[in-house]
Amino acid sequence: MALPQWFEANRVQGHTRLGLRPTPDRPEFTQAGAGFALVGAGAFARHVKSRDEDPWWPTAVPLAYDGRPLSDRDRYITDVFIARGRNVVRELIDEAHAAGMRIAVYHWHMAEKTYADLHPEWVCRDFDGDPIPGPRRRGVHLDITGPYREVVLTRLLELAEMGADGFFFDYRHLPPEGTWGSPLAEAWKARTGADPPRPEETNSAYREFIDFKARRIEETFAFWDWEVKAVYPDVVFLVSTTTLPALTDREMTTRLARIADSAKNEYRHALNTDFTKGVFEDSALAVPQDHVRQALGWTVLRDSSDGRPPHIWAAGVPNAAHARAFAGSLVTFGCVANMDVYEDSLVGSDDIPHGKTPRDALEAAFALGRAASPHLAGARPLRWAAVHFGERSRDARGADHVAAWREVLWPLVGAYGVLTQDGFPVGVVNDRQLERNELAGYRLLVLPAPDDLTPAQRRTVLAFRAAGGAVIENQSAWPWSEPGGTQAAAASFRSALSPYVRTAPLRVTGGPPGRYAVAYRHDDRLVVAVTNDFSWVQIDWTPGEENPAAPAADGVQVAWRTNQGLPQTPFPPPLPPRLRAIEAITRKALEVERLTGAYRVTLPKFRYIALLVVWRERLGPPFPPRP
Repeated sequence: MALPQWFEANRVQGHTRLGLRPTPDRPEFTQAGAGFALVGAGAFARHVKSRDEDPWWPTAVPLAYDGRPLSDRDRYITDVFIARGRNVVRELIDEAHAAGMRIAVYHWHMAEKTYADLHPEWVCRDFDGDPIPGPRRRGVHLDITGPYREVVLTRLLELAEMGADGFFFDYRHLPPEGTWGSPLAEAWKARTGADPPRPEETNSAYREFIDFKARRIEETFAFWDWEVKAVYPDVVFLVSTTTLPALTDREMTTRLARIADSAKNEYRHALNTDFTKGVFEDSALAVPQDHVRQALGWTVLRDSSDGRPPHIWAAGVPNAAHARAFAGSLVTFGCVANMDVYEDSLVGSDDIPHGKTPRDALEAAFALGRAASPHLAGARPLRWAAVHFGERSRDARGADHVAAWREVLWPLVGAYGVLTQDGFPVGVVNDRQLERNELAGYRLLVLPAPDDLTPAQRRTVLAFRAAGGAVIENQSAWPWSEPGGTQAAAASFRSALSPYVRTAPLRVTGGPPGRYAVAYRHDDRLVVAVTNDFSWVQIDWTPGEENPAAPAADGVQVAWRTNQGLPQTPFPPPLPPRLRAIEAITRKALEVERLTGAYRVTLPKFRYIALLVVWRERLGPPFPPRP
């Protein structure tokens, strides 16, 4: 599925949690679009229903005893008076559009007290029958997989009719441990003949129930997407995939990332100890570097979405250096960097509380986004090496998450880390993609758990080999997960990789450890994004203890084989058109060296991100002139 141009071309977007209180008539509430325009954003998300309160707009459901909607009267929402007929959501959407902004509306779809009271059978309950509260006092969970999904659909259609450009679905959609006494439990019983089991991860039936929960969530989002886009095809669904980048928990799958237009996540979720089940705290496993786990998590989200940009949020960063590095690292991996904006920043205030991004830092991040976005809009990652993320293999280890990491996940992380460190184009293929032979463009396939493949996946591997593709199977002797053994495993993997290096279409060399590069194809150009070390970026810090920025990256070179990623001319002129190159963040022109069968560019020093853009001279520059 193709995303609308406005989303593709805004790789650094804004976010605010503006609420109705104390009044929806205060300037930052009524002029948020204009405020975002002043800090340089082109798109942002803001709340239209934050917790279990009634929707802020007049909605068709539920109906009162008199047959009119409950919203068709004067009412109070979170103790704020809203007069009958007033639609504060249409007002804020119209204001955003008048300011030239695109707006995604944050709709807390998991709770609503009115419906919890009207339909207690829709309430998510624990195994003992008690209602399950949502996070941070946001009301009890409602089961979105049952009749309540029709209520949410009504609300989404209303929001789309008002002009919402996107929907922002946060959190985990259903209670992580499951739900009993609600429509999900009824559906499970209809399928299996038994009530959902007690929540014990060591019980295989319970693990099957969690898999069933994941499927029902996916079916619900597919239903909403289908129904809404039948009428409003350009609305973007930003869907939270909370646990997925941490690789460990079966609660959310790559299928959900594929259904989403953009997989929403957070900057350090790959490192969250809850989502990794504490495997690195309670075992003798070697711990992968944080930046490798983050990079792999973003790559899983992007490639499971067929190359579409994930949407990655953080609550705040300390200063402009951190903001540029935060945004630059995400933009490099093809993501949208979602900058959380403190409300008073929208009316020009520089009085920002600790934990929020200062206004000048926001401006710096949005400026970086404006420089990079035109070159990445519509571009898709250049393919060469694919590493298989075997969710089925992981899940086959049951509740033994240490074994899953030792036998499946560490070989994935290790191979990915070597390929990125050595500067090769690398992507991730999931079970579905491997099973359906969705490997177009890849020439090298890495199998972390080759003995666990399904028959269909084995057929894909055989066909891949028959077509000339190379396959590297992880060896049990490679000690990826052993403390002190990771480097030996990496050396063994490099030895297995070495015969195929010459087939790589592109390679990036030089720069510091923690440097990553992602190459993209565009219709008429080659784009290579390179991020400097970003391991120092903080989203949780103590005042006065902000990390200094990493030193500038130097000596980075990009080499690619002749014509790689650039269009062929059907009738070449007597002299081939000259290649031109720029570093797009600074717009500095770069020299393209001609090698035997290849080209090479040396990037200038850069602090946060470099963006190489290469095109043929006769096509004209790939950017509009400056005003």
